[in-house]
Amino acid sequence: MNVTETAHVAVPFPEHPPAGYRWLAGEPPFDPDRHLALEPPAEVVTLAEFGYPDAEIEPTATPVAVSAPFRVLSDEGAAVMQRSAPARNGPATVSRTSFAAAATAPAGFGTCASARR
Repeated sequence: MNVTETAHVAVPFPEHPPAGYRWLAGEPPFDPDRHLALEPPAEVVTLAEFGYPDAEIEPTATPVAVSAPFRVLSDEGAAVMQRSAPARNGPATVSRTSFAAAATAPAGFGTCASARR
């Protein structure tokens, strides 16, 4: 399965944080060209490979069951996440980088290690 063929923006990046949250102070605006370095996983296992019938797969968000680890953030994006992580221990805040990385990840991308070898 070529996961990059199913790439799309799952949800648009919000202009305002969700109700009850605020953006982290001093965090740079999310820039996918600078903060993302998407690489497809080396291995992807589909629900069909686990024996699920098409009728059960069709209503799911993705046909992917598990994948090998893969890169999402660039070095700069990872540095922004590391700097902003301690700030998440306070009042309700949202990181522009983490929210956007999740919202722009290609369909089927996940962080579970493959169950097969």
